[in-house]
Amino acid sequence: MNWFKNLQTGAKLSLGFGLMIALLALTIATAYTAITAIRDSQQRLFDQEFAGVVDLVELRADLNRQRAQTLEMTITTDRNELEALARDIRSRTKEIDDALQKLAALFKNNVRFLAKLDELKNTNAAYRQGREAQIKLILEGKIEEARQSAEGPQGERFEKIRTLSLELGNEMLENSRRQLAASAELAAQSVRLFAVFGGLALVLGVALAVMLNRLISRPLKDLTMVAERITVGDLSGNVSTDQRNDEVGSLARTFDRMTQSLRAMAGAAEQIAAGDLRSTVKPHSPNDVLGNAFARMAEDLRGQIRGLIEGANVLGSAASEIVASTTQLASSASESAAAVSETTTTVEEVRQTAQVASQK
Repeated sequence: MNWFKNLQTGAKLSLGFGLMIALLALTIATAYTAITAIRDSQQRLFDQEFAGVVDLVELRADLNRQRAQTLEMTITTDRNELEALARDIRSRTKEIDDALQKLAALFKNNVRFLAKLDELKNTNAAYRQGREAQIKLILEGKIEEARQSAEGPQGERFEKIRTLSLELGNEMLENSRRQLAASAELAAQSVRLFAVFGGLALVLGVALAVMLNRLISRPLKDLTMVAERITVGDLSGNVSTDQRNDEVGSLARTFDRMTQSLRAMAGAAEQIAAGDLRSTVKPHSPNDVLGNAFARMAEDLRGQIRGLIEGANVLGSAASEIVASTTQLASSASESAAAVSETTTTVEEVRQTAQVASQK
């Protein structure tokens, strides 16, 4: 199952839908083959068995008509009617020959059928010769001999032709039943194949929908929820990478790296807010706009702090100098006060001396 999970999304979709298309193609091919076979069977049934039965029915009808006309000639006394009946009998000979030739062409691959058909042809040829002899006897007025021929050898030949034609017809009917049974079996087999392929397509479609939902839709939904939390500033969401090698796995790993990068920047911002500028932010690439801006901000803040420290140091030095100057001024003031005090004392002494001098 992992091999399917690690396939690219396009490969997953192509494989899944490819299998469904293959099953659909098999179903279409099976349906086309079955319909074509049934159509060919029905067409063959119509062109051979049905047409052959019709030809045999027409052949027996023509033979019955010829025999009836031959018997009619035995009771007809009018010469013109006899000749008309003879012409009508001979005119149907070509129709019988055409029917036999058509049957031979239709069943040229059926050896058993052709053997019986050859026997029917030979019997019909003998029957035709006997009929011509009957017609000749009738035209010569030998009616009794013609009747004896009709009831004897000609009757046997006629019954043999009738029996052979019925056997050929029954064989064609049996072939028709076999073809119909084969068509029914083919139709039933096609229905079973349709059911199998349809069931496989249905199961495959449901399995593909469930699998794609679990492998694509659900992970994307989880990523969407994490992205929504990030948009409101919540970086506590975790992204499951699931060790996948497809596009969803790559997207999850990229999303996880982005979340970790945002967390690192948020941690650095908290340290800076707490007054700790020792943390450094490393951009992931020259195109990392946020990382580069954050790194420049931290560096600028550190530069400003260094400037403030240097300014404070300068102010401290100036204050020390002012204190020293003030101390010197205080010392000078003390010395001046001492000198003034001594001067005052001297003046007082001079005054007293002057006063003494004045008294004296």
